Amino acid sequence: MESNVFEQHFSRVNLCGKRFLNLDSFYNEYKSSNIKFSRVLMIPFYVAYYLMFCTPVKIPKPPAFLQNIENGLNYGKVDFFLFQSKGKSPFMFYANIFLIKAFHKISGILLYDSPKIYDVDSIVKFNCYANLVLFSLLIFLVGYYLRLKSNKSYVILGAQYLIFYLSNTIFIKESQDGLLNIDLLFNILTVSCFIHLEKYNSNKVKDLINLSITGLILGMLYSLKPMSLISKVFPGYIILTWVWKVITVYQFDKERSRSRIVGYQTLFKPLVLVSTMMIFSFKILNVFLNQAVYDENNFDLRQLSPMSQISLNSIKNLDNHLIGVPKDIRYMDTVLIRHVDSLGGYLHSHDANLQTGSGKQQVTVFDHQDQMNEWIILPSDNDLRSSYVSKNNTDYDVVSKFKPILLQHKITGKFLHVHNDFRGPVSEKEKAHEVSCVEFDPLSDESHNNFEFRIEYPGNNVESNLQVVNSEFELVSSVASGCKLLSHIDRLPPWGYFQQEVICMEMAVPKKTKFVVEKIVASTPESIEKLEYKFLDNLSLMEIMKDYQTKSLKKEKYDDDFQSKVDSHKNQGNVISNKEAIFHKSQLKYLHTAFIVVAAINTCWIVKLAFWILPFEEGDRNMYLIYALRTSAFRQLCDFVQFFIGIVVYSFLLIKTKETVIIDDLSFQPAVILEILIIFEYINSLIY
Repeated sequence: MESNVFEQHFSRVNLCGKRFLNLDSFYNEYKSSNIKFSRVLMIPFYVAYYLMFCTPVKIPKPPAFLQNIENGLNYGKVDFFLFQSKGKSPFMFYANIFLIKAFHKISGILLYDSPKIYDVDSIVKFNCYANLVLFSLLIFLVGYYLRLKSNKSYVILGAQYLIFYLSNTIFIKESQDGLLNIDLLFNILTVSCFIHLEKYNSNKVKDLINLSITGLILGMLYSLKPMSLISKVFPGYIILTWVWKVITVYQFDKERSRSRIVGYQTLFKPLVLVSTMMIFSFKILNVFLNQAVYDENNFDLRQLSPMSQISLNSIKNLDNHLIGVPKDIRYMDTVLIRHVDSLGGYLHSHDANLQTGSGKQQVTVFDHQDQMNEWIILPSDNDLRSSYVSKNNTDYDVVSKFKPILLQHKITGKFLHVHNDFRGPVSEKEKAHEVSCVEFDPLSDESHNNFEFRIEYPGNNVESNLQVVNSEFELVSSVASGCKLLSHIDRLPPWGYFQQEVICMEMAVPKKTKFVVEKIVASTPESIEKLEYKFLDNLSLMEIMKDYQTKSLKKEKYDDDFQSKVDSHKNQGNVISNKEAIFHKSQLKYLHTAFIVVAAINTCWIVKLAFWILPFEEGDRNMYLIYALRTSAFRQLCDFVQFFIGIVVYSFLLIKTKETVIIDDLSFQPAVILEILIIFEYINSLIY
């Protein structure tokens, strides 16, 4: 670039004649550029994409699908929890009351043979069209972002064509499942954020309006539940890119001052972004929960803590009236014991034996409600237990802290047991003792230390009673140096039905050892006569939303881990490791190669420039460097750092949340978009 071309980007603003960057000119050069960029160029992409991918897929939906639509029309209520994990989002067409009613009214005034709201095929077709619009919008936004960087039109079209070329396997599946592509929506919101962060307004009012719009987009991005952990971390990453922009470009602002750079740009604007994002995302979640239909049989609702479920039931169905639960738990009661750290997982056993260790009856944590989750609490004391079992004594005591107990599986009649000599079936850690169910005669006087557990939980009163819902406790074994029962994400092999492993460890992570009695399923007639109730104060909606957000993050990881193990066992879907998919996916090998080359060149460039620019001062050498650099090249270099970090962060999260993926999985989209932006910005810097 000739010096007189980028001379316009600098202004002499003081008596010393030092050069400072004119940010308005620097960022808005494209407005006065003679290079034309027309949206008409996108029409071929729209047409080609429509012809290739917009054939409706006829997939039968369960009756609950149609029932949900009918509920939305008749009662104004939509159950967001009826659908698979990847299909739940406030943006889903069939989970949005306003869109359902609008579509129903429109279809009612059209020709008699037009598809109606209850026609599943028409909804699938609608989603296919919506995916067309989303994909076309993504292509346009990528081009628009590159245009903000003053890129050549043929460079922009090259990037857009590459996205279109990869669309068949990376951005959209050939065999659509009839759902909206949430990954596309995630990418649209991400690129939109980068676009708005790239805009510069010297007018503070316009600047704050643009900032608020960016915050709203971040809020929508944060609320995308199906993206799970990635959608929660990426907004933070995007906000940090603003700080990077401040230290790389804004420090040269002609109007800069310490209060403006540190106060307004570095502190105030990120604070506004975060505040707007959180307020808007929680507002979406508030609507999400308010429209949800309470049903304890829905797994997504049961993932909430017992207290959240009770509160939500009270809010939704009982006009905020408090719900009563039994005050105390007595011996011989049948209870459901829930693992706190899991997604509604219950302590569970079934009539199948371990294929390792002792070969005794399996004990697991199971996600779903089942009769096999029921346990009877018996006292450890021989005389007291014998009198209860034989019914010579029907004055059943209340279960208290530190009192040793036995847990009998109600259906099989076997007792919870810790083996000191065997490791768990999956865990490779030392002193991870096997937990199983073993035959035991409750009337026997034989030693039963391996069956004995002590209840421990926080509280100053040594004799405090075990209570439903309120008491989080640990089950401490009387053998193996007082190991504690725990469960984690590790699942048993197919012979264990992929259920979560339960082991007993001495040095256990505290959060993995916590259990709670969710419900008393059955009690003796004598205990029922003494039954007292307590009323639980409802949690606030904010607390319920916080619990839902936390459990949603866990659920996505659990779902992906479970599905990958099932698919791997069935040898379906061409399952491969995530690392292999990222680095060896054939459709992306050339893109990855180009990205690695550009990354290596830019890394060397950064190291060289670091000696010139760092620390950021007003020295003539620094200003000479910025003055001598091509404007687009310097901006491309700044983007390279933040986008490269974005690729690293996203890839790490992808590997962290998914051990394996199915080839043609759509999860690669964000990393691919960032790679394309890096490569084509670099190409433009070479030819500018």
